[in-house]
Amino acid sequence: MRRVSLEGEPLTRVKSYVVKRLAMRSFSTQELTKTLRQKKVAPELVEILLQEFLQLGYLNDEAWLESFLAGCTRKKLGPHAIAQKLYQKGYSQSQIEAIVSQIDSKDSLSQLIASKYKNRNLDDPKEKRKVIASLCRKGFQLDEIFKVLGEQC
Repeated sequence: MRRVSLEGEPLTRVKSYVVKRLAMRSFSTQELTKTLRQKKVAPELVEILLQEFLQLGYLNDEAWLESFLAGCTRKKLGPHAIAQKLYQKGYSQSQIEAIVSQIDSKDSLSQLIASKYKNRNLDDPKEKRKVIASLCRKGFQLDEIFKVLGEQC
């Protein structure tokens, strides 16, 4: 994709750029703000655009977040991985904590172990370490993994 510099551009050009980006995929306001700041768009212009697109319904943070979390659930990601992705999208630490606190990771972790790792011999220490390492890479906390594995073994 071609790098576009929007520094010092008039409102119509920046608006056209944002519409094209929103046509490709949905954005949260934090992510769009971050993108426009990286393009060196004036903060006043960013606020004007955000208000306009929120008012028109082109930006909907609740719907975006719901879709994002559904995608993370399909990918079987844990809370730590989800928090990292939200941080990269421009969410603040307090927002991330509020979102991640609503996730029931123990239930999703139990389902993941019961489905993906059902054929693994968890009595074998080597196999168990592999499963634990895999779950950690997916963003689950080590103490939760041990609790769930302790209940199932």
